[in-house]
Amino acid sequence: MFFDFEFLYLVAQRRFALRYAADSAEQNREGQAENEMIFARVVFWVAGAFGILALVPLYRTPGNPMYYGLLATLVAWQVAFFIIGWRPRQLRPLMIPAVLEKALWMATLLVLLARGQVTRTQVLLNAATHGLLGVLFIVAFFTARPLQNASQPPLA
Repeated sequence: MFFDFEFLYLVAQRRFALRYAADSAEQNREGQAENEMIFARVVFWVAGAFGILALVPLYRTPGNPMYYGLLATLVAWQVAFFIIGWRPRQLRPLMIPAVLEKALWMATLLVLLARGQVTRTQVLLNAATHGLLGVLFIVAFFTARPLQNASQPPLA
């Protein structure tokens, strides 16, 4: 009986090439997903750290109980930013109110500017920080898409 070893070699080589290509494509997808997660993690960790550093001096200024209550709410948001940065893919829906928080602050500043209660410089400085973070939160929201596999239930 004649056996064609060359044919067997070509079939094996082809199967190996297909498997290697599939594994390589899967690794590329996983690597890209990990890079997207790193971006979201860094954005939210930086936002949380920046917020905590900005809030510490505000606790040293005198104010009424309402003022300190609002500062406590801001600290809670900074903690939320750290938690989102810890698991951005799983906590992606929480990014929406994070964007809303930044957008509402910028809208408030624009109203205060129209009333003459803040200067243009103050608005520009806040836009450079809070506005930029809001834009980065939006980018993180769209890059931190959930994995498309059967083991993960879709978000309702």
